[in-house]
Amino acid sequence: MKFAFFASVTILCRETSLIAFVPMIIYSLFNSVSYKAKKITIFWLFVPFFVFVFWKWCISLNLEPGPLVPGSGNIGAPFLGMILGFKGNLDISTNKNILQLGFWILYFVWQIWLTIQVVSSLKNSSHSNKHFILPLAIIYLTWMLFAVFLSAAIYVDDWSFVRVFSLWGMVGFLILITNKQSVAKSFNLYSILLVSLTIIRLIIKV
Repeated sequence: MKFAFFASVTILCRETSLIAFVPMIIYSLFNSVSYKAKKITIFWLFVPFFVFVFWKWCISLNLEPGPLVPGSGNIGAPFLGMILGFKGNLDISTNKNILQLGFWILYFVWQIWLTIQVVSSLKNSSHSNKHFILPLAIIYLTWMLFAVFLSAAIYVDDWSFVRVFSLWGMVGFLILITNKQSVAKSFNLYSILLVSLTIIRLIIKV
């Protein structure tokens, strides 16, 4: 019941969290100890989806219908969004554009670096914590597949893909913590530098 409540709040706050809950349902279908327990588990796992659908229905009743623009162009061919997103930042005609390109590259490299460390951690996971790691691994790899198919509408703006990937990154750090695996010192230094530059960026409004 607690899961249903907090999951519902999470989905209403950020719709992309649905990517995490779908693998959890699939995992639960094959890992309940009995049929009765399975029915109970599935019921509570589906409650957040019912809440989300009900919320969308309420919105459609109270607001005038519009074109299906939000989210309709966020999925495309694999890796194409990354390529087009990078090309969309190649305009270096002004200092502001140069800084934006630099930050796009810095954030993208950070995400790739974290992904490499998490995937490496999954390969070295011990069997003692597999019941906790397996659902996290399914969620993380589902997110990774989702990231491959995101379009340029997401990748063209560094703030956009960083925001969308925030939950993915959080799951990655949970995997690293569960496996008791520390990240490379160079990655820590890179992260501290990136945070510092981001604070400066917010101050100067680039």
